[in-house]
Amino acid sequence: MGYVEIYPKADIGVKVWAKDEKSLIEESLKALLDLYGIDRSNLSDKDIHQAEIEGLDFEDLLISTLNYLIYLIDARKFIPLDFKIESLDLDNFKLRITFFGESWRPDKNYKIDREIKAATYHNIGIEKKNGFLETTIIFDV
Repeated sequence: MGYVEIYPKADIGVKVWAKDEKSLIEESLKALLDLYGIDRSNLSDKDIHQAEIEGLDFEDLLISTLNYLIYLIDARKFIPLDFKIESLDLDNFKLRITFFGESWRPDKNYKIDREIKAATYHNIGIEKKNGFLETTIIFDV
């Protein structure tokens, strides 16, 4: 009897950089959509989802926004084609965002390459390098 600690490959990470906080959130959302590998070539943008998201600080707001997108795809069965950050309040760490896409239809064959469970707080931090904000985000897969 006994046990041994194992290290399954259950994470994937992305390094994201942008000129400002709004662009950093946008690039992070684009990266997440690309990680899913969703074929969005035949999607319409007829359905919308709007959300107000809050965080304790900017890093928390970023992770909460990514996890909201994961919730939309996995729980609400909404496939986003695009999004727009309507407002970003960096003093209170709040944003309003609109996602454009389509709700899951049983008659349509959606292709999703990878399941993403969550954006994690593992080693989250944002640094300023060479005039850009940079962060590394780890996702549970």
